Parts: sequence; structure tokens; C-alpha cells
Amino acid sequence: MSTSTTATSTFTLQKYSRSYPTSAGSEWQHFTNPTIRLVLDAKNASGGDLESVRLRIMWTMDNGDPMDTTAGNHVLFRQSQGLPLKAVYRDLVVGIRYLHPREYSANPTYRRFQITFTSAASVSQFINAIRTVCPCKANPAPAHGPVEPSFQSSSTLRPALPPSSVALSQAPYLHQYPSAPAFNNPDLTFTASQTKISRQEAPQSSQDTPLHVLSSSPVFPSLLPPIVLNGASSPLPTSTPPAPKTAESQSSMNSATHPSIVPTSAPTAEPAPSQPTSSSAIKDAVLLSLRETTGLYDLPRSDLERLVGDIIREDGFSHLLTTLSTMWKVKSYLG
Repeated sequence: MSTSTTATSTFTLQKYSRSYPTSAGSEWQHFTNPTIRLVLDAKNASGGDLESVRLRIMWTMDNGDPMDTTAGNHVLFRQSQGLPLKAVYRDLVVGIRYLHPREYSANPTYRRFQITFTSAASVSQFINAIRTVCPCKANPAPAHGPVEPSFQSSSTLRPALPPSSVALSQAPYLHQYPSAPAFNNPDLTFTASQTKISRQEAPQSSQDTPLHVLSSSPVFPSLLPPIVLNGASSPLPTSTPPAPKTAESQSSMNSATHPSIVPTSAPTAEPAPSQPTSSSAIKDAVLLSLRETTGLYDLPRSDLERLVGDIIREDGFSHLLTTLSTMWKVKSYLG
């Protein structure tokens, strides 16, 4: 006579959900109150072989009496039941599918339920208890695909382009040129202050469009032909000092065909100081005036004395006398 023993395990659940489909569009029922417990009865033969596992969902009422929600519909796990029984689990949730009724009939249906445990250890213990009679498969978290960057329409992308060096309120007359010779030199650098000065010096008529210099951000030249307002060019003043070293270092970062225009802190309209006259130009002017003014030798004595007195008071007069003395000595030696 064979004997068997039954081991009972009890688990407290956070949530119990079930679906008894009577049609394709059946809904799930979810239960969280009162206290829900899962009772698992494992029946073993005298030899230690597992015969069956029975699962029950019990509700503990306020008076302490348990109520079996699966009365008459116990889920019985048997090794002979085969493939219709399946369990999947992830994190704290275990889902089980089984065929109802267990006896073969004309229209058996699949029923499903989900149980949410309170800890990962309870899930592991439950899966190990039913693994020998029910296929269990871990359900990995859904893989999130790579997030594709959101693209804007072409109309919204255009304002993000680098700002132009000038902002025109009206479209000026364009002279079509095959190329822009003013921007062919990669070493050519300008500042916003130079653009400001050249704009003021250019003649404007009643139809000229004012130019607004943007000095708050770097500007980059366009590949379009140069813009000429009413045929009047506005060359940069020759006396403008060269751009600072920072503009040269920034221009090396750009391509060879696109020079950079680095703005200064604030544009100014003050005229640039004139360059000092070279010493050779002064010398030529003095000699020319002496050759043209031949009446110097016919001056009256009083005027000549006054002129000589002015020359004597000059700072370089002593050096002039030394030079003349040397010249007379050389001339006397040469005869």
C-alpha cells in the first residue's frame, strides 16, 4: 500500500488578477483587498517523487475566516498535463496559463491569472516549487530601441544657421558676379568695427537700405556674390588698424575658403589716427621747398636774421652745425 505526504507553502500577495475568457475581448479582474494569500500544496509519493501540485488563492476576511476564491476551480499541476500549462515571470509578477476544464471536452478554453508577490525571494521559492511540473520562463524587460533624434522641418531649421554679418530689412539690388574676390583670401580678417566705419563712409541715397552690424556673436560670410547697394561700393579705410591676434587664431580654425569675421566688444565711429609720415617723405619735402624758393638769397638782412634765429632755436640745430662742419672739412681736403 503506497502512502504520500503533502507539503503546504503559503505566500502573501500584493495583487491577484484573473481572466476567464468567454469571448475574444474579455477583460481582467484585479483584486488587492482584503489580505490575499497563495497556498501551494505539493504532494509527494513515498519514494519522494512529486505527484501533483495544487494552487489556491485565499482571501482572509475581517473576521479571520479564509475564503477560497478558487473553490471548485483549483489549478492542479500534473506532469501529464503537458504543454497547455505555462508560467512566465518578471520581477515580482508571475503569470500562469492553464487549460479549463482539465478533462478533455469539446470546447476547452485557456484561463490566465497573475499574482504579484511581496519580495523577490518569494518569487524564486514559488518558481522552484512548480518548475518540475510547469514550464517556467523568465520574461525579460522590453528592450528600448535607440532614441532617434527629433528633426524639425526645414522652415524651423533655418533660423538656427549662423547669423549673417548684416541684417537687411529690404532686399537690395544684387550685382551678379561669378565669384566673390573679396573673400578668396583665407587670411583676410575683419572686425565688426571696420564694417561699421565703412558703412558710414559709403554714400547713401533715399533708396539705400541701412546696415545693422551684429556684434554679439561670430559671423560667417556667405557663398553668395557680394551685395552692392545702388552700385556704390564701400571699401574699408586704409588707415584702420589690423585685426587683433585673437581673430587670426580663430581664422585658422575655419576652412581655407571661408574667412571668419570676429566682432570687437563695441563698434566705434571715431576716425582712425593717421599714420606718421616717414622721415624720407619729410626730407624730400624740405629739399623740394629749398629748390623752389630761390628768393631766400635775396631776403633783407633783418628777415634773414629772424629766420636764422628761428632755426637756431630748433632742437636739431647743434647737430646741423656738426654735420656742416664735417662737410666743410671734407670739402677742403678734396680741394
